[in-house]
Amino acid sequence: MGLRASPLRAAMRSMTARLRPTGDLSTQVGLGWRVTTLDGHAIVWSNGRADGFRSFIGYSTATRVGVVALANVGGDAGADDIAEHLIDAYFPMKLQGPDDHHEIALAAAALARFVGRYQFDDHSVLTVRQDGLLLVATLSGQSGSFVLHAEASAGFFLREVDAQASFEGVEGAPAEVLVWHQNGHRERALRLP
Repeated sequence: MGLRASPLRAAMRSMTARLRPTGDLSTQVGLGWRVTTLDGHAIVWSNGRADGFRSFIGYSTATRVGVVALANVGGDAGADDIAEHLIDAYFPMKLQGPDDHHEIALAAAALARFVGRYQFDDHSVLTVRQDGLLLVATLSGQSGSFVLHAEASAGFFLREVDAQASFEGVEGAPAEVLVWHQNGHRERALRLP
């Protein structure tokens, strides 16, 4: 925050001296830091997530508060909202749990079109097999399988984590693409021959 003399003060100031726009009108980006401003209230921050974990670091020179938040949840809400609100109470908490998913029954014939192997850009492969009226998936390099619960004709969700899978392709024909939705990201995987 620059409140104390430090040999790093000039370097830290230079990281937010030149800001560029992002897709969010209230947020600009510098060197490794973002600056979000709401009605004159500004927070300098950075965050990250990986495999079910979330981190946030931020501060405000106006409130003279800095916060580091760590969470063992990979979703978008939570650590960031709480930390921003602790830094400056003007920032609202937008806490929201995962969406409710409602399972529907699909006929065995309808499920059969999703059976196959789907490869992601990182070369990992999700294998989907049918077990009666269930789709069961296994990701290469991981032990264990998980059930894909139907919530639409080509949309599925997991109960263990907040993740969804949707399939693309011509109705009635084998699916050509699997799209994995998790932590605000979408990853496409193409069906292997």
